[in-house]
Amino acid sequence: MVMPSRADRQWGRFRIVGELGRGGMGVVYAAADMELERNVAIKVILDPALADPELMRRFEREVRITAQLEHPGVVPVYEAGRDEDGRRFFAMQQLRGRPWRTSSGASPRGTKRRWRRGR
Repeated sequence: MVMPSRADRQWGRFRIVGELGRGGMGVVYAAADMELERNVAIKVILDPALADPELMRRFEREVRITAQLEHPGVVPVYEAGRDEDGRRFFAMQQLRGRPWRTSSGASPRGTKRRWRRGR
């Protein structure tokens, strides 16, 4: 499976409809699960050939841990695997709302929140 270079590409049973975000480890796409008829988010390692082994272990650990969690604050993992090029991916519930970076750390009044351990 070749990762789409732009939106509106088919990738296995998922139709990629757009990019949701990008970081140092990978990219997250908005997609439609054509088999189960639901919207999903797919997180993919950018290029496994360029990723160091520690980065790959961290991604695989993230997938395993996230898949084992059952909590209202954690999105469920629907599927995980590798594409034909060896890229690790996982499909998860797609959430709607404000981007995390625009809402995290800010209170309703716009002041910074302070998080303290053990309290």
